[in-house]
Amino acid sequence: MKSAVMAEEKSNSINSSANKALENKSVQRLLINITYTALGLIISNSSVFGQFAPFGVAFVASVPYQSLLWGALGTIAGAFLFSGISGYRYIAAVLSAIALRWVFSEIDNFSKRKFFAPVIAFIPLISTGLIMSFAVGFEVSDIVKYLTESLLAATSSYFFTKTIVLCAGTKGIASLSQQELACLSMTGCIILLSFGRLSIAGLSVGRILAVLLVIVCSRYGGIAGGCITGAATGVVFGLSMPQYSFLGAAYAFGGLLGGLMSSVGKIAVSISFLLSSIIVLLQATQGEQALTVFYEILIAASVFMLVPQSFTNGITALFTAPTNDNKAEGLRQCVIMRLDYASKAISDVSDSVNAISKKLHTVYSPDKDNIYSKASERVCTSCGLKTYCWEKHEPLDDTDFDDINNLLSDKKSVTEEDIDNFYPKKCCKKQEMALAINDCYKLCAAYSVADKEINEVKSLVSDEFKGLSGILNDLSNEFKDYEYFDTECAERVSAVFKLEGFVPIDVACRVNKYNRMCIEVIISDNEKRQIKRSDLIKAVSGACGRKMDAPCISYAPDRCRIQFNEKPVYDLQIGTSQHTSGNGTLCGDSFNYFTDGMGRFISVISDGMGTGGRAAVDGNMATGILTKLVKAGLSLDCSLNIVNSALIIKSDEESLATLDVSVFDMFTGNMEFLKAGAPMTYIKRGGNVIKIETPSLPAGILRNISFAKKEFNANVQDCIVMVSDGVISSGDGWLESKLKSLNEFDVKELAEKIIQDALSRCSDRDDDMTVIVMRCVER
Repeated sequence: MKSAVMAEEKSNSINSSANKALENKSVQRLLINITYTALGLIISNSSVFGQFAPFGVAFVASVPYQSLLWGALGTIAGAFLFSGISGYRYIAAVLSAIALRWVFSEIDNFSKRKFFAPVIAFIPLISTGLIMSFAVGFEVSDIVKYLTESLLAATSSYFFTKTIVLCAGTKGIASLSQQELACLSMTGCIILLSFGRLSIAGLSVGRILAVLLVIVCSRYGGIAGGCITGAATGVVFGLSMPQYSFLGAAYAFGGLLGGLMSSVGKIAVSISFLLSSIIVLLQATQGEQALTVFYEILIAASVFMLVPQSFTNGITALFTAPTNDNKAEGLRQCVIMRLDYASKAISDVSDSVNAISKKLHTVYSPDKDNIYSKASERVCTSCGLKTYCWEKHEPLDDTDFDDINNLLSDKKSVTEEDIDNFYPKKCCKKQEMALAINDCYKLCAAYSVADKEINEVKSLVSDEFKGLSGILNDLSNEFKDYEYFDTECAERVSAVFKLEGFVPIDVACRVNKYNRMCIEVIISDNEKRQIKRSDLIKAVSGACGRKMDAPCISYAPDRCRIQFNEKPVYDLQIGTSQHTSGNGTLCGDSFNYFTDGMGRFISVISDGMGTGGRAAVDGNMATGILTKLVKAGLSLDCSLNIVNSALIIKSDEESLATLDVSVFDMFTGNMEFLKAGAPMTYIKRGGNVIKIETPSLPAGILRNISFAKKEFNANVQDCIVMVSDGVISSGDGWLESKLKSLNEFDVKELAEKIIQDALSRCSDRDDDMTVIVMRCVER
């Protein structure tokens, strides 16, 4: 045991020393230089047309100036080892390239121009080529070959330069442009070309690695990755030897079909590449070479299919664009702030509308006390006896006004005879005064009726403003709970839905602060296709690498929202039973239970006022609206306000419904009971019964309404019983005793038994009854 501990400490010490060494800049510089030397040695072995090896010179023209000598050292060694007598020419070209770079390095910004590396590679090769041509005898064909070689070196130097810049950066392959991906592919193919001469049993190791590269890029880079890499490898290896010129078509076609099958899986990509290559190989005239290439492709495809999943996960990371966490977090905070501010602003608009409405009502609304003064102003202003009536005799006081108002309230009008009873002096315009008072009263009465209706509309509009404010506030709070969005997972889930035949409009994979993933998918629902939940759960779980629970599905016009949440720790066994008053067809009670896609199990009972059809409409309306809103992501408080508004404006007649809601968190076991005019809930724990009772008002009565709430932490095997008021209309002592005496029971049978016992105790009054029985269990 002691020796093992010492060995582990020694290993940790070695690792720590190695990490410190790698962090040292001088060590890092040395490793980079050694890498350039190794690459120069390898690239010098890459040849085209069976005799030219210009890539070493192109590499020296592209290497960063501080690593120039290291890269040149490897290139010179490679030319000396692999190129035979022609190697001396390439050594001379490398030395010329070094000299040119040294001369032009003194010129400001000249070496940073795009054409610098191609020119440095072109001049030494064309110069040495022309010297060789004139030395052995002038041939036009030789001049063309040397010119082609020099142009190929110039082009390759451009690829090398871009690749070195990309490798020094932090961009993932998935975030590269097609031009950058082409440069990277060409560089990789040139490096692989150096292994083309290495063969095992007549099979080229370089070509096997090239095919493997194309298949990998097709699988993880899609159509762009497959096409670009396939074309690049095909061109490079096709030029290496004339008898293998057909490789350009074989690799390019295979990369295209492999990219098309990238979303299906690596086996499909491998098989499609193999089959497409066979089609091209069958057209090749070089039968022996075509057979060799077939074996090489078969080996590469087999190796890729047999690669374990753990290794391919690392490859996937290379093709994943790096996420800008600061940008994503900034965007999330911006959305939260905007939603929160919009919520407060709309709530302030609601308060302002109410305040202004009350002020205007005070200033401009007609008052019954003003009826007489307005009538007098209309009649007496133009009367010649006005001075006599108003100055010689005392005007009417408040008591007289009250008498006139009382008379109008009783008779709705006054006559000429009534005028004599109120005026101190006989009026000469009794008829005109009576008509004026009656007109003013009718105007006041009409305004009062209209004002009442307008106030109701204004109240509802104000409530709608507050409801909208609540919705925005819920969205803001929901975004606050999410830590980040997994875009890669969203793409995989989208591919799953496409394979299942659906049209995903939008897919979002969110991970909250508890590291729980929530997947939301919006699909087109024009065809009203049946959704196979079991198949989707399996496929989505595989795509995101987490065990997902049954989805929460809701519908809107031409749209379907499917929300998945991770499989929770707890579950509820549930049983229900319902009785309709008088054994009728329409029950005033309505119930529902569902998961909200956020790991919560929600049960709802609503009891409409009375029994029969009208009660059934109110109860079902309350349950239906609440269920739809909660499934859409709104909070229960916000949903209650919308249900309340809907019941108020549903009709001129009074409509009300109770709401009894229980929310069970399937990850923590915590329960929350929310009641709006609902009766108590019973929780059986062992031999005890706990009552959850919270006084509250039902929905549909008052404008401002809220749930009465109570929390409870449920244990495994706890039994929760929710009932409508009809079940306990004759008292609840019997139900409490029944629950205490229970030991083993089935939740469905218990719900039915409670209904039967309630009916036997309610012989004088038959009401609608609903029971929901739930038992907490572990998954």
